[in-house]
Amino acid sequence: MPEFQKTIVGKDNALTYYKAFLERFDILKYEIDKIELLDIGSQLEELGMFTISLKLKSTGKEYELKGKYQNFWEKT
Repeated sequence: MPEFQKTIVGKDNALTYYKAFLERFDILKYEIDKIELLDIGSQLEELGMFTISLKLKSTGKEYELKGKYQNFWEKT
């Protein structure tokens, strides 16, 4: 999410956000570069960089965005 947006908390809210996002954009390409994987007890934290290429459905205009990502994975 862009830094100007409020943090989305909860599965239902995340689902609503992604549904709205995918109604507006087609994802042309998504690449990640994993930088670090940290063991934080009951979870793993994955840090990295991403590049995403998008096309706005209403105009056909294409965008390329670069940024950082953070994923948390529950150990089973």
